[in-house]
This record gives sequence, structure tokens and C-alpha cells, in this order.
Amino acid sequence: MLPTMAEHRKQRIGPRGGETTLKPGQVKKTIWFNDDEAEAIRRAAFEQRVSEAALVREAVRRFFDLAD
Repeated sequence: MLPTMAEHRKQRIGPRGGETTLKPGQVKKTIWFNDDEAEAIRRAAFEQRVSEAALVREAVRRFFDLAD
């Protein structure tokens, strides 16, 4: 049975048995980008001096109008 997202977040053990690096309230996702999209993310993250993950999270929050 597929665990709910809340149950998934409670599990702090990674696939190899060690503790994960996810912070509470975070869920790991894999997203595939086209070359031009990936390059745009890389450049913007470099210019803004933030991680690519932080940049994508900010874009998703803005797109869905989610509060910070």
C-alpha cells in the first residue's frame, strides 16, 4: 500500500538505511528538464547565488501562489 505524503515525511531513513538529508516537511522529487530549461535554471541560480533546488522551489511556489 502506498504511504501518504505525511507518512512518507515521517520516515527519515534513506534507501541504504541511513538518515536522509531531507528537512522536516520536504519531499524528494526527480524532475527531468530539456537542455535549454536546465541551462536557464543553472545560469539563474549562479547569477542569484542560490541553489538550483531553491530556485525551482521558489518558481513552483510562485506558479501555484503558495504562501512562504
